Amino acid sequence: MWALITSLKEHLTLIVALITALIALYNWVAKPVKAMLARNEKQDADISMLLWDRLQQAHSYFMERGWASAAEKERLIAMHKAYQDRGRNHLSASFETDLLKLPEHPPDGR
Repeated sequence: MWALITSLKEHLTLIVALITALIALYNWVAKPVKAMLARNEKQDADISMLLWDRLQQAHSYFMERGWASAAEKERLIAMHKAYQDRGRNHLSASFETDLLKLPEHPPDGR
């Protein structure tokens, strides 16, 4: 009977030591991981702002110019998709539609 109690005590001591070690490991890892995640969120927001700005500029430029080559359209559509994939969608869907409607060559044939 005493052997069983002693064995249980040893097992409980081991379990408590393992739990303590896991808590210490979690605390050691959690802070840097949280900091890294916060940094990644900030960078994602920064990239989204740059994409938004670039897409706005491109829309204004190509609409004023009156045409956009197929390669330019593809590049802007890819940018718009990257913007949407980031969960950003306040960019009007009409931007992409407007650009796709533009001719792919200058009106005067340059």
